[in-house]
Amino acid sequence: MRKYFGIALDLLLTALAVLSVWTFAQDRISRSKFATVRGESRNPEIGGYIGDHGINWKDSKSNLVFLLKEDCIFCNKAAPFYKTILTQVKSKARTVALFPHGQLKAAAFLRSSDLSIQVLRSQVTLPWGSFTTPTILFCNEEGKIQRIWKGVIGLDSQSAVLQEIASEISSVGINLE
Repeated sequence: MRKYFGIALDLLLTALAVLSVWTFAQDRISRSKFATVRGESRNPEIGGYIGDHGINWKDSKSNLVFLLKEDCIFCNKAAPFYKTILTQVKSKARTVALFPHGQLKAAAFLRSSDLSIQVLRSQVTLPWGSFTTPTILFCNEEGKIQRIWKGVIGLDSQSAVLQEIASEISSVGINLE
């Protein structure tokens, strides 16, 4: 009996050691630049400022901002719907794509996904830190976030999201018709 108790105690101590090493590693990862690349994030908030990024937000009352990564499988899954959005929006809202990595990879992703974006910015760091991809933000002429759509939008929700985007654009006095 004593032998089994000793084995159980050894297993428990080993499990606690593994758990504490894992917790320490997770804490270190979440504080590193790696978290930005992997998309572990604090969330953007409605009313928050998206940042400058060399974009004069005052040039457009309505800005549809896509937060993407070229190696994100969910961004690839979302690309066909994003193409539909871009077709509907046309010239009614400025379209912006923000990527955490380099310009060449970002441009290649947009080309291969057949996404016609007006403004592309790469190597972006957002005010709230890292970001989850894919995400769509609707921003006003001050660069303030008015609406957020995160993740891959399912087929059952796509019509509603298109209507919400149209509503946001028309709320600043522009009709999509």
